[in-house]
Formats: sequence, C-alpha cells, structure tokens
Amino acid sequence: MGGAAFYDFYRTGVLDPIKSTFILPEVTDESRWLGGKHHYVDAENYIILYEGTPAGTSIYYNTESVKPNDFSSYWDLLDSKWKGKIAMFERTGSGFPSLTPVYYNPDLGPDFLRRLLGEMNVTISRDRRQPTDWLGTGKFPLCIGCGDIERARSEGLPVNELDRRHLKEAGNSITLNGNSGLALVSKAAHPHAARVFVNWFLSRKGQMVWQEVMNAKVREPSNSMRIDIPKDNVLPAARREDGENYRVTGFLDPGPPTKLIDELLGKKNVR
Repeated sequence: MGGAAFYDFYRTGVLDPIKSTFILPEVTDESRWLGGKHHYVDAENYIILYEGTPAGTSIYYNTESVKPNDFSSYWDLLDSKWKGKIAMFERTGSGFPSLTPVYYNPDLGPDFLRRLLGEMNVTISRDRRQPTDWLGTGKFPLCIGCGDIERARSEGLPVNELDRRHLKEAGNSITLNGNSGLALVSKAAHPHAARVFVNWFLSRKGQMVWQEVMNAKVREPSNSMRIDIPKDNVLPAARREDGENYRVTGFLDPGPPTKLIDELLGKKNVR
C-alpha cells in the first residue's frame, strides 16, 4: 500500500504487531539488515520497513531541455522561467505522496508548497503514463512525482530524476513509500499462512526475488534492507553509498499536507 493507506490502517487499529511472527533465524538475526537492526515505521513494531532505497527527489526532467547543474535547491523550481512548464502526477487514492516529505522538511515546508502550487501554474494529471509522456516529448520540461521513469528511459525517452546532490534540501533519508512496508492484518482468515509468507518474504531468498523482480521486471529502482544479498541488479537510483549514514524515518502524517495541497489546487489544472 501507499504510505497514506498504511497510516490509516495503523491508526484505526486493524493491524497486529508483525515482529512476533518472525521465526526463521535469518529473519530474526538483525545483523543481516541495514544498520544491524530491523527498522519499523511505528513505535509498536506493527510495520517493518523491508525496502532500504534512499529517498529520491521526485523531481524529473527532460534531459534535452534541462541542465541538472541549473539546480542547487528545490527553491530553484520557483524561478519564473519554469512557470507553466511543470507537470505533476496525482496518484489515485493517495494524492501526492512525493510532496509529504517536502511539507515536513524544515527547509521547505508549507511555504514552499504554497508558492509552488500557487504561483507556478502546475498542470496535474491522474493518468500514470501521461505526465511521463509529456516529459519525454518536452511538452513539460519538469515533472513532480512522475511514474515509470526507468521504463521510459529504457524505451529511449530523454528523461531522468534530479540527483540528490543537485537539491541541497533532499538529505539522505529512507522512508515508507508505496512498496516498502510489510504489515499483518489482525483477525485474518489464515494467520498461519500469513506467518509462512512473512518469513519467506523477509528471508534472504524472498528478498532476492523481490529485489530482482522490482529492478529487472518492473523497472522500479528498489533496494532491500537486507545487506546479505547481492546488489548487482539494483538500478543506480536505488543504490546506497558505502559508509553513508542514512536516516530512516517513520510515519509522516499525510493529512496536513494533503489538506493544504487540495486547498491550493482547488482541483484546477487537472487533466
């Protein structure tokens, strides 16, 4: 599920703590995981973060019309030359998850969102492929939260994501996103089957399969929290740097940013 859905499930009390289901030694042995421990997004250990992909910037650009070195900050998106030239993808059911970290970033926050969505005439699309196509054809040189960028690049479209090094506020965090958490629904019909799946999925073999499928089949950069599996197949955007101290964050309440974004957009410029 997306981060917002996880948050709703958690706060309404329909989950059971997942840690008690761990049986396999290779799952319970925390030395095999990033930082030598399991990472949960909540204090009660309901949702384990099995994906350790460093958070991207979610700012994508057309490589034929935009130079990455023109950017050193998210605030550069507010340059008047980009007015009317920014697209944004609204995910059905979860809104704009890529803007939630921006809202809680002390160097950006609500003020940045107010200016971005109030001044820059951003065009919104609810079609997953459409804004990526716009980006690839140069109709919009910039896109926030576009999907399937790796797949588009493999098809020859001139698109890429702005590297964290070009946006000083990006940081080096790992957080809950659409496919990164695993939780156990309470009072499920087949709790024993769920326990078997949890242990296989978090095992060395299970995470190798997941990582291979995500990077090679789905073409979505993904990196397991497990450090005892090969990383050769991990796409560049998801690789962790040796020696880097990544900050693993928990829940970010999507309610306040979603409310603000809806007010700012007023559902205008949506295609």
